Amino acid sequence: MDLTYSAIWPEIIMFGGAIAVLLADLARRATPQNGRADYLCWLSLAIVGLSAVFAFAAKADGAALTFQASALADAASFGIRLIVLVATALVLAVGARYVPSFTRQSGEYYTLLLLSAGSMMAMGIAADLLVLFIALETFSLSLIILAGMFRENPHSMEASIKYFLLGAFASGFFIYGAALIYGATGTVSLLPMAEALETAAADPATRALLWAGVPLLLVGFGFKLSLVPFHMWTPDVYQGAPTTVTAFMSVGTKTAMFGALIRVFFVALPSAWDEAAGVLALLAVLTMTVGNLTALSQTSLKRMLGYSSIAHAGYVLAALVPRTPDAVDAALFYLFAYAFMNVGAFIIIIAIEKGFETDIERSQLRGASAKWPALAGFMALFLFSLSGIPPLAGFFGKFLIFRVLIDSGWTWLAVAVVLNSAVSAYFYLRVIVTMYFRPADGDAQIPQSTRVLYMGMAAAGLLTVQQVLILY
Repeated sequence: MDLTYSAIWPEIIMFGGAIAVLLADLARRATPQNGRADYLCWLSLAIVGLSAVFAFAAKADGAALTFQASALADAASFGIRLIVLVATALVLAVGARYVPSFTRQSGEYYTLLLLSAGSMMAMGIAADLLVLFIALETFSLSLIILAGMFRENPHSMEASIKYFLLGAFASGFFIYGAALIYGATGTVSLLPMAEALETAAADPATRALLWAGVPLLLVGFGFKLSLVPFHMWTPDVYQGAPTTVTAFMSVGTKTAMFGALIRVFFVALPSAWDEAAGVLALLAVLTMTVGNLTALSQTSLKRMLGYSSIAHAGYVLAALVPRTPDAVDAALFYLFAYAFMNVGAFIIIIAIEKGFETDIERSQLRGASAKWPALAGFMALFLFSLSGIPPLAGFFGKFLIFRVLIDSGWTWLAVAVVLNSAVSAYFYLRVIVTMYFRPADGDAQIPQSTRVLYMGMAAAGLLTVQQVLILY
């Protein structure tokens, strides 16, 4: 029995840290002074940092590490861990002053955020369908509660209910598909599953169960990844949830689900992926096209970024269609780039929100370059990167996807990615035009402009600019 604990230490630290934060909050509330909860944020950041140290230690080991054939820590899982940890750290840092504006349960907020992040990381190392499902449900339930933590705002409660109902629906598809695949292979472990399919590939009953289970599994992935036509929950939940939760959700959910998708279909079910490659390519085109075209008509920034996130899911899915090692590298690089530029854009929204808002309209950015030059400059940087303007990280992410598709013979899919990137540039640049070329409407103040928020903004901006160095 292989019990290599170094394969799962980063996740253990995140789950144990979540419990420690909850206990620290209980101790704080038990004191007569009932002191401030700021230190819970810094405790959470320390836990994330410690988890990152163990993640780098596992990578430095060189070889892939396993734990009871249920977890596999390799290069791909390190990429998933790193993206989730960096996104979590940024959201924790910029939310230190923002969290009290929408909830009094700060301890629960930080606990759920760590639980969710740990579960997303667990999806990246899962080598077993049961482990995958448990991790999926843990982060989903945590995000459901986080989305509804702004109890005084009806939009937040609506976001939580919608995410719960559709998330339960998606989980049902996922577990039913997993059960049918278990029936076809006799195992829930991914590596033995691939071997079982090789020996039973000619059996009609096995193929029938497999081809009943794979579509159901893909539907479950499709809901969580916001792939068209399973995307309708995304803009409503993004708009209604507290903005720190939306920022975390937009990056973490995609990273975890694409990591799990790579693990399941590239390791356990490669033949199923290859046979369905044409359908997956069409799904990617439909997803990026619907996301971009719908974003054109949005005036709400969070809804625009919600539809934009749908399009970006289409780009990543397109990168994975060829199922090559370069395809995985391109997808992970793009997810890493997307994490910084998307969280950075949400940080700007956090800065400008006030009162009971969980969103801002594009018109609220009129004259932002004169009123808030630093915020406008960073917002322009993030939007330029999201649209794929060189030499920013978003451009190189799309370039890698384009190159992988051309090299693999998927030229028409590469053309679809380029055309959709051109469409997306319109609604991103429209926000920049509003900030720099539209007159201001009064002298609005920024209630959330703290030093830590500007530091988080600068960190996201720096990584958006410098991330190209990873390529060399």
